[in-house]
Amino acid sequence: MREPVKGWLVMGLLLGTTAYAIAEEITLTTYYPSPRGVYRELKMNGTGTIEFGAGLTKEPNAGKIGYQTFTADALDIVGAGTGQANRKIKFWNEGGASFEGSVGIGMASPGKALHIRGGQAADGTSRAGITLENELGNKFFLNTWYDQN
Repeated sequence: MREPVKGWLVMGLLLGTTAYAIAEEITLTTYYPSPRGVYRELKMNGTGTIEFGAGLTKEPNAGKIGYQTFTADALDIVGAGTGQANRKIKFWNEGGASFEGSVGIGMASPGKALHIRGGQAADGTSRAGITLENELGNKFFLNTWYDQN
């Protein structure tokens, strides 16, 4: 009588732990400090996301950082917000920021170092050195349009 009970107990334990083994979510909780007060690395193999604000009411992808998650050849950073129209990312960089490569605003593939599509505005007291160019090659400099034709 004891052997069948042991068998069912072992079977129950195996089936119970299998559910945890196939989980898609892992939660890490530490109850002790790291050896030197800081963890130096967090690695994720393959593609996947790190989500900030999990469990909050928000747009499903808001707060996610993913390697090739939404764009095949990019590191994607999705801003916080409750919908696509109000997602935001705010940079606090009083010491400055630098970017290598082209920067596109309103487009996926910029053709210039800074390429802006849409309505532009520049505020300030000095216009020296600022030239705007439209799709036809016409340039705007010091309040005057210069036609390339």
